[in-house]
Amino acid sequence: VALRKPFGSSTDHAMSNLKERFYVPNLSPYNQHNIIMTPPAFSRELFLLYYDPTEDAFLIYIDEKKDEYQSPVYSPTWGRLNAVMPILTSALRNHFSDRFQGAAGGSSEFIIFVSTGDIPKLTCDCVRKEERVRRPIFCQNEIFAPILQFGSVYKDVTILPNLVAMPVWSHLPCFTEWQSEGSICLELKMRSDIAGVFGGEEALIADALAGELKQTSFSVWDTLTPTLVWRGSEWFFLNCIHPNLLPVKWDRDIEPRIAHFGNHARGVMQSLLEMWDNLTPRWKAATLTAMAELDAE
Repeated sequence: VALRKPFGSSTDHAMSNLKERFYVPNLSPYNQHNIIMTPPAFSRELFLLYYDPTEDAFLIYIDEKKDEYQSPVYSPTWGRLNAVMPILTSALRNHFSDRFQGAAGGSSEFIIFVSTGDIPKLTCDCVRKEERVRRPIFCQNEIFAPILQFGSVYKDVTILPNLVAMPVWSHLPCFTEWQSEGSICLELKMRSDIAGVFGGEEALIADALAGELKQTSFSVWDTLTPTLVWRGSEWFFLNCIHPNLLPVKWDRDIEPRIAHFGNHARGVMQSLLEMWDNLTPRWKAATLTAMAELDAE
């Protein structure tokens, strides 16, 4: 699928107050072979961004076999692309204006990959180091074409050496406002202005937008309940590295155990504790949090 709008032409994106360019990582030159080798190693959420100099337009190519369009109301992948692509293509034109001038201006084709997943959606075979060694043709990660990742990246850079960490897609509007106008976006400014005011940050933002913010002498930090906080983006690749860590299923994992531990909340907790070594970090955190809530009752 090729999407032409709303990416525009070179004459649509002129910001005279943008003088500094983005820092460009030291990536090796790449060619069609590198581009062709990259997509098969991904299960989904990898898209090809193509600049067509003849039309002076950016196109985004989507493999609908991997990323199906669901509906205008709910299509997470397409929704993220709609947030990323206008900003990314505008930034490319503004920061590399000499490169994107259309065929008449001497510009050539340009191709790079874009990923909008919480993490890069590599297949398990290409995440595991031992599997990459066994599959030197399929998982040639070191020669993949560059990928702009608008989400979390691997701490081990050898998994995807040509991965470029970009801002999380939902933060892009604030980055754009800062670069184009030199101002802090409303969302971040309000979070800074009212952080710590008693009553809950999200509710206060809504009140402030409505002009109904009321200051109090209480601090939200003094009223916090100790709670465990964890990240969830590791779930997609964690079982690739540790196959013994599996998602919990009631009929397989809990139901056979509650006959012994009891069909109640603490029985479920004991069932989870018995399979502790096979729980993912996310499930361990959820279990500890639920136990703390039971103990506080």
